Amino acid sequence: MNDNHNHDNRYYTEEEIDTKLENKINVGELKRYTVQYVQGINARAGYESYYSKTDNNTVVFCLTCERTDGTDFPDKETVTIATFPVGFRPAKSFYLPCVLHNAGGGITYPGYLTIYSNGTISSIPFRNMTTGYNKISGFGTFQAV
Repeated sequence: MNDNHNHDNRYYTEEEIDTKLENKINVGELKRYTVQYVQGINARAGYESYYSKTDNNTVVFCLTCERTDGTDFPDKETVTIATFPVGFRPAKSFYLPCVLHNAGGGITYPGYLTIYSNGTISSIPFRNMTTGYNKISGFGTFQAV
């Protein structure tokens, strides 16, 4: 190999690339845990509902759930849907967008998930909803403490 060449610093050596790749993971290899929803809420049939954690404490999750009895939550109600266990919780509470679906199907609304530092996960509709909702879909990542 000839190391006597000039370049514009846009290139990396094999060792530099190997070092960068060592910090990456294949998400498909993560152990997935089933989300344990609160009473009255179940995972939606045919959809994934899980959480995982990488070696660097990044939590990856996908929530797809519905009200067990098929009826809607009140249109402006904040709903606790699940709790992440210790070791899978963020240092601070934060919001993520989600999609809310009504019981009749066909109407979806934007909403957001609140992931609290105690692990509680709640859905909150935006205030422009005209009907209730009974299905919730959302996903995201965060750094666990």
